[in-house]
Amino acid sequence: MKKHVSLMVIAAAAVFAGCNKNDEPTLETTLSVQPAEISAVATAGSYSIAVTGNAAWTAAKDANATWLSLSPASATGNGTVTVNVVANPATVTRSATVTISSGTLSRTVDVTQAAAAPGLNVDKTAIDAALTAGNYSIAVTSNLAWTATKDANATWVSLSPASATGNGTVTVSVTENPAAISRAATITIAAGTLSRTVNVTQAAAALTLEVDKTAIDATATADTYTIGVTSNGEWTVAKDANATWLSLSPASATGNGTVTVNVEENPATVTRSATVTISSGTLSRTVDVTQDAAQDIFVTPTYAASTQTWTFGNQTWSDAIHIPECNKGDFNVSDVTTPDCRSYTESGKTWYYYNWSYVIQNANTLCPSPWRIPTFDDAMDIGGYTDYSELIAEWGLGGVVQYGTVSSFTNEAAYWTSTQYEDEDFGILLPEAWHLYYTSGVNLGMIVLPPAMAVTLAGLSIGMQVRCVK
Repeated sequence: MKKHVSLMVIAAAAVFAGCNKNDEPTLETTLSVQPAEISAVATAGSYSIAVTGNAAWTAAKDANATWLSLSPASATGNGTVTVNVVANPATVTRSATVTISSGTLSRTVDVTQAAAAPGLNVDKTAIDAALTAGNYSIAVTSNLAWTATKDANATWVSLSPASATGNGTVTVSVTENPAAISRAATITIAAGTLSRTVNVTQAAAALTLEVDKTAIDATATADTYTIGVTSNGEWTVAKDANATWLSLSPASATGNGTVTVNVEENPATVTRSATVTISSGTLSRTVDVTQDAAQDIFVTPTYAASTQTWTFGNQTWSDAIHIPECNKGDFNVSDVTTPDCRSYTESGKTWYYYNWSYVIQNANTLCPSPWRIPTFDDAMDIGGYTDYSELIAEWGLGGVVQYGTVSSFTNEAAYWTSTQYEDEDFGILLPEAWHLYYTSGVNLGMIVLPPAMAVTLAGLSIGMQVRCVK
């Protein structure tokens, strides 16, 4: 009996032992996170994820989410994951997913970071450039795409690059400034509605001023002359206040240029002069302008008229031309090459005589502008005036035959015109003088006097004097 009881106890113990080992209950893995989303501001910061679980777990993020870090990377049971985000420099939001995993379980937390406010800054507002060529820089800080531009007329400035995104550097290149005045330009860095400006000022070069001549020798006639100006600054042009016969254009300019000097005709028989002054800052250059005297073609009569000119209607007649040199043409009508210096002198005044062919060949030089050799019609027109005694009396000397003058009466004279007279009897053109016939204060008319007749009457191979009309 005792043996039987022991066997039952051993069997029961074995059954109890087998039940404890094989029938123990298995625990279920649990995992939860809080919160399911994180909304991060644009600045750097830390956020927390609460993990509730009964097993080991790990924390991971998107591989490209370099702006986000997690701590710790793993743990067991309940815990906290710290999410660290760096500041968002961009003007767009960014996001990443954090995954908490435990066994076959996983939970996700979406992290979204706000965009940064648009930003644009430069490291300077001004560049003071030397007059020589050189490079300067502008540091740009931005979270936007931006452009760099300059004033349209600032051809001496160049920029590189013209555009970029984010932080960068603009290189400003300037060429040498050749001018004696400083120059300025504005550079604009723009991004969206934002813009920043940098003012560039380049130093001036030393002032220079030169002219291409120091004197102008002007003829007596009206004419135009020039002065070349070489300068790197602003300059002005001035003349003597009393030089009203001279005008200048332009009155001012900048850089290289040309001054036009206009001189009027000099009516006087003496030269005249003036000084033109080109000035730039403290520098000045002068050009002396000297104009020749007018040709002294008028000789004041000493024995009748008291003036040098006579006016009849719209005509003004001069005294006889006085040119103190020889070779005026032979007094033989058909010969213009043989030198002759025949003249008539009285009271220190000398008149020269010409043959008609020489007058025609030199019609533009014997009488300076605006005077001219009279035509036969000019001579005829004067006959309508009864009182031209001074013009005639200045020629005749009581019936004496002078070189260039045929006088068979008290007061009469003949001289060349520039046109031929058609002889009505023979129907041919003849070189002629016209003959003013005046006696006792009465106009008795005109006589055409062909040269052959003049030679016959005078008994000499003579020429005629020349007067001018305008």
